[in-house]
Amino acid sequence: MKNRAALALWCRAVVLALCAGLWAAAQAEPAPASAELRDDWGRVLPTLPRPTRIVALAPHLTESLAAAGVLGQVIAIDANSDYPDEVAAIEHIRAYPPPGPERLLALRAQWVMVWAPGISRSWVERVERAGIAVFVSDPRTLADVAGTIERFAAISDQPQDAGAAARAFRERLARLEQRYSARRPVSVFYQVWARPLVSLGSGDVTADAMRVCGARNIFASAALAAPQVTEEAVLAARPRLIVAADHPDSVVRWRRLGAIAPAGFARFSYLEPSAIQRPGPRILDAVQQLCEMVDAAR
Repeated sequence: MKNRAALALWCRAVVLALCAGLWAAAQAEPAPASAELRDDWGRVLPTLPRPTRIVALAPHLTESLAAAGVLGQVIAIDANSDYPDEVAAIEHIRAYPPPGPERLLALRAQWVMVWAPGISRSWVERVERAGIAVFVSDPRTLADVAGTIERFAAISDQPQDAGAAARAFRERLARLEQRYSARRPVSVFYQVWARPLVSLGSGDVTADAMRVCGARNIFASAALAAPQVTEEAVLAARPRLIVAADHPDSVVRWRRLGAIAPAGFARFSYLEPSAIQRPGPRILDAVQQLCEMVDAAR
């Protein structure tokens, strides 16, 4: 009887030890990667087997893939991708007009990643009929940038890199928003292009950056994301700050029109366009600069 009781206690101890070991192992090992990835058009791409020959046709996609630990699976990138330094060794190809299926098949591409404004649905359908998966990127907010990086964990050999990069992005964004968004609003004219004069509406990442910085976009109510506007409309709105994202010499125009302080009503700042126009992990550097410009105009 004593032997049976001892045996029962021993068995129970073994079971508890095994359970504890399994629990510890589950805690230590990363969760399995998702078997699918959803793009910004809501389309689902299977991720198994993991793609090893990816073509990325936008700088923000190249940078996001690098942050997610996927750069080693990228075999070609667009001609404007220049970060991080490792991309210099990757083949660069034309992104606009986008390459046809024949060019992508010659590269033996399994996946191609594109920015929505540069492609059409008919192009996507042609490439998919050739047997190549298409991931369409169309981030509209700064939070979407973090979400893109996080989703790339599903195709990364280093999914922990994607999680860490997305987490760091969200934390920095939260700090910027907490610091600037509740401050006194500043009216801003954001100049995308000089001739024709093009500004910014709402519904894209740069517009969201203005919100984070506590800026009030004078053309936020425009129906288009990039409305063509007139000098007269800008002067009538009397923005506190004019931000040019095309060329620093744009100040000459607005000074000639009497808009620039001290004689006029607005400060002028130039924001280097490539940083703010790439909705990837480095965009927060540009957002920080924009917030400082807005803050100086308060």
